[in-house]
Amino acid sequence: MTISSLDPSGELGRLFSTSQAKTVVGSDQRQFKSSPIGRSGDDVALSAFAKEVREVTSKISREPDVRVDRVETIRDALKQQQSLANAEQVADVLSRDTILNTIAVS
Repeated sequence: MTISSLDPSGELGRLFSTSQAKTVVGSDQRQFKSSPIGRSGDDVALSAFAKEVREVTSKISREPDVRVDRVETIRDALKQQQSLANAEQVADVLSRDTILNTIAVS
């Protein structure tokens, strides 16, 4: 059974498409750029959050995988038989990790 009035390609679909087109064309606050590939002709506008994520991701990718200065500090401490962390610091890290994992799962 098909209900023709709910068909998006019918009258409602045409009204909806027209409404969306007017919203995009009438928006003076956004500036859209065409895709350099030019395949689809669709315009994309990134939110401020998406731009921030892209910027931070770019900065992280330029950082080295191993922080040599930290490795050297720990290596020197081990050679001198210094304690790297006390029991309170270890307990703090474990409790924070447990709390964050609990929050992430929920």
